[in-house]
Amino acid sequence: MPAGRPRIFQTVEELDRRAEAYFEACAPKEYLDADGNKKMTLGEPLTAYGLAIACGTTWETLRDYRSGKYDSDDAKYSVAVKWWLEKIKHFAECSLYTARSPAGPIFHLVNLSRNDGDAAWKNAQHQEITGKDGGAVSFTLLKADESL
Repeated sequence: MPAGRPRIFQTVEELDRRAEAYFEACAPKEYLDADGNKKMTLGEPLTAYGLAIACGTTWETLRDYRSGKYDSDDAKYSVAVKWWLEKIKHFAECSLYTARSPAGPIFHLVNLSRNDGDAAWKNAQHQEITGKDGGAVSFTLLKADESL
């Protein structure tokens, strides 16, 4: 009997079915309003934590699957998890262009990438301070009663 924790997903296909069900549940849905007009719901945002919950596990465990910890010659869970997470990143990236305020998707992409070890998304500012004509910064220390 193999040692260690048993797999949550017995096959990659089972993982894919759960992930597909999550994406379908989050998709916008058509409905009829009180006057019989066709309308669309907004749908739910796609998130890595939402995917983990829909798959019946935690984000940390899903990351283990993504790392290849549970891969075998005939079951490449890491490829499937990476694919679903890319679709979630795509959703967040598209939201950057459609949201009234892109702060939420930016925060998500920066932090998801930081946790993934993926250096592709960064939210950083770079400041360079130089002295006169681009030279070194110089300081002059003055006593309380002195002036320049």
